[in-house]
Amino acid sequence: MALLQENGTGKSDVPMIMGIVGFVATIPGTICAGMCGACASAGETLATGNSSGIASFWVLLNLASAAAGLFFGIKSKSTPRSSGAVMIGSAILTLLISLVTLNWLWGLIAAACYGIGGAISLTQEKTNV
Repeated sequence: MALLQENGTGKSDVPMIMGIVGFVATIPGTICAGMCGACASAGETLATGNSSGIASFWVLLNLASAAAGLFFGIKSKSTPRSSGAVMIGSAILTLLISLVTLNWLWGLIAAACYGIGGAISLTQEKTNV
């Protein structure tokens, strides 16, 4: 864990703003993916008599990624390295989810916000405490 050892607080507000914007951009995409998944699940239930419920998995995973991006975006001033790493992880996960759920517009916007915020959080100038 020496890689993520914090040695100072961050000066930039950009990771926090990007985390909030990414979270706000994730919400419409999650609602859209949830509705499309519910329709697909209803069709599957009518055709086969049972449903796999995989759509709810992707919706919950998308919400978890958005919550992590928002939380660590807000914490990016106090713990810039670990917050940057988690935000980049959220960007990758959000990008993967947007490709699987075919939710490109909102997913790509959110992934770009998380990625930019994470990169800035990792490279920002720090104050020594």
